[in-house]
Amino acid sequence: MAYGLLSTGFVPKTFENIQDEVTVSLQTKYGASFVAGFLSTFRDIMAEREASVWQEIEAVYNAWNPSAATGDALETLCELTGTLR
Repeated sequence: MAYGLLSTGFVPKTFENIQDEVTVSLQTKYGASFVAGFLSTFRDIMAEREASVWQEIEAVYNAWNPSAATGDALETLCELTGTLR
């Protein structure tokens, strides 16, 4: 599946997508027994951090979409376009 800004809109990676990708990468590099104990906890922490970056990117994308913008982003978008909320 493709992620990021596509012709159909923005598609973010989810925590589960990132966790799976990191697991496959680490198992490829270090062996199938990788996902255990401390290293799996570390993997989950890093996947959560990356997922939050994707969420922030999606929020920035949505800030420019009148149908998705809310709060301050919607107010700013209205000011830029000269429209009313």
